[in-house]
Amino acid sequence: MVWTINSIANGGSDSLSYQAKILASGSYNNTAQVTASDQPDPDSSPGNDNGDQSEDDEAAVTVVPVIVPPGPVVLSGVVFEEVSGIYDGLKTTEQPTSGGGGLYVCIDTTPARYASVGATSTGAFAFAGLARSTEYNLVLTTTSSGATCPTASTLNTNWFSTGESANGSTTDSVVTPGESLSDGKLKVAVGTADFTTATFGLVQADVFDPPFGLKTGEFLDGQPVIRWTMVWINDSPIPVSGAVITDPPPTGTTYVDGSISCEGRGSTTVTTCEFDGAGNSVNVVANFGPETGSPTDEDTAANELLIVFDVTYDAANPEPEYANQGTLSWDPGSGPKTASTDDPTVPGASDPAVVVPVAPAPPAATPVPVNPWQLLLVLMTLLSWLSYAQLRAART
Repeated sequence: MVWTINSIANGGSDSLSYQAKILASGSYNNTAQVTASDQPDPDSSPGNDNGDQSEDDEAAVTVVPVIVPPGPVVLSGVVFEEVSGIYDGLKTTEQPTSGGGGLYVCIDTTPARYASVGATSTGAFAFAGLARSTEYNLVLTTTSSGATCPTASTLNTNWFSTGESANGSTTDSVVTPGESLSDGKLKVAVGTADFTTATFGLVQADVFDPPFGLKTGEFLDGQPVIRWTMVWINDSPIPVSGAVITDPPPTGTTYVDGSISCEGRGSTTVTTCEFDGAGNSVNVVANFGPETGSPTDEDTAANELLIVFDVTYDAANPEPEYANQGTLSWDPGSGPKTASTDDPTVPGASDPAVVVPVAPAPPAATPVPVNPWQLLLVLMTLLSWLSYAQLRAART
């Protein structure tokens, strides 16, 4: 670098500032000297620096730069609430939630930090001072404080991410979102991009409908017994834990001891399968796994619960028909939701299964016992009458 100064007054000074980009860490030495002057200097000679800076027209400075990493990341987010009643994975049918004044997001820093979801219908929350190139877990919860985040969400939640950065560009996203449809957690990796703010969306799953049930009934051949079959199917991408199914036998029937059976299929499990004699009702408790497809019946479902039980009825005095319907109850954290079984053979929804007993065949005629002596007397009388008739005919 060459710096030309036109003139400097006696006792005056001049200065030059510039910036240099550090390419690598280490020690840097910067040397300067006067290379030419139109006036003689008795104690120095311009342009003769040999590296020792022994003359007053020479100077040097050594610096060791400290590279300051980019500042911490501010992670902001929005909790969206499904308004269509059906999960579609799209934010177009969702709106920001106010959180109801009791909804929080926890991030697993040490110690954990909690942010209240905005109560002005914005659904917003934020965490400042997060380290770059660090992975965090977020949990949507009703808990407001604690040294650590809850190990599982206190709400049944389904999470999805928009992955937007501060300027709304998804291509420059600071965070790389992931999905967790089973435990209410969201894993977020804060990267090294220059953006310091990122947003993502979450969906509360307690707006989803509970599993639906299909029910049929059939008579067992030659027996006054009706076999009821229920299939409960979870058609949601979230799990359903602690669902309670009850089903009292219809009037005029009696439960057959030991006939109940329960089978969880896929990732569905059964914790209780019994008949409550005191309450006169089938009682089943089950946990349904999430469903990624769109099942409509037993054959298309990946996660389902099959319940079968038998009842007897009075064959001599049957009811005109027997109707039966099971009920499922599930509380996702916002109050119980219920569903009733539907007969798939009848148009419409939530129809009870109906069976009509077959009328018994009329009893066979009972034979009347005959006295053989009476039969002989009748036969002799008949023969006498025939003989008399023949004799009379011969005389005429």
